[in-house]
Amino acid sequence: MIEMVLVVLLVGILMSLLLPALGRTRDHAQAIMSVSQLRGHGQIMHMYAGDWDDAWPWFADPKATKTVIRCQERETSIEIWYFQSGNTWNYALADGYYEGNFDDESFYPPGMPEGEATFGFRGGPTPYAYGCAFIARPEYWRPESRTGPNQWGYTRASEVVYPAAKTLLISDWPMLKKIEREYNPLPPLAAIPLTTEMCFVDGSAELFPIASINPGYETGDGVFQGGYSHPFDYPFTAHTIGGIRGRDR
Repeated sequence: MIEMVLVVLLVGILMSLLLPALGRTRDHAQAIMSVSQLRGHGQIMHMYAGDWDDAWPWFADPKATKTVIRCQERETSIEIWYFQSGNTWNYALADGYYEGNFDDESFYPPGMPEGEATFGFRGGPTPYAYGCAFIARPEYWRPESRTGPNQWGYTRASEVVYPAAKTLLISDWPMLKKIEREYNPLPPLAAIPLTTEMCFVDGSAELFPIASINPGYETGDGVFQGGYSHPFDYPFTAHTIGGIRGRDR
C-alpha cells in the first residue's frame, strides 16, 4: 500500500511538472499553424491586388452610414460600418477567392474556442485583422494632415514604402485575451512580453514580439458619424503613423 501511494505521488509530481511544458508546446504549435494561415491569406490579398489594378481590398462605402456585404455563394450578407472592414474581409473576398466559404477554419486561429473572440467570432467576422491603414489615405494617419472621412478610400500595393515592415494582417486572438487578463490598464507596447502572429506586405509571416511593434495613431480611427470609428490604437498595427507609407517595426 505504501509503495502504491508513493507511485501515485510520484506520477502526480511528474504530471504537474510536464503539463505546463506540454501546454506551452501545444500553444506554440497552434501559433505556428496560425502563422501559416496568415501567410496564405496574405497571398490571397496580393492576388486580389493583382486582379484589381493594384488596389488592396476595399469594399465599404465611405459615404454610406453602413455597407451591406453579400456572399452570393452562401446567400447570406452582413451589414458593417466603414472600419469594420478590418474583420469582415472574409465575407467580402469569400465569393471570388474562397469558394463562398467565409467561415472556413483558416479564418480562425487554431485552438480558438466557440464563442470566444475579440472583433471576430467563429462562423462570422475573422479575428485576423486587416489594417485600417489600407482603407484610408496616408494623410489620414498623420495628426497634422487628418481632415476626416473625405480621406477614406482605397490604397494601392505600389504605395507601400516598407513592405517588410508594414503589417497586412495580425491575429487579434489570443493576444487580446491575454492582455485583458494580465494587463489592465494597458501598458505601453514596450512593456508587453507577448508575441502574436503577423503577416507583412512582403509576404513574410512570423511570430512577432508585441514590444517591438511601433505605436500607431494614438486616437485610432477617430470619431466620425457613420464611420464605426474607435478612438484608440487597437488592433496593433492597424493605425500605422503615415498609413501604408509608414512602418510597424
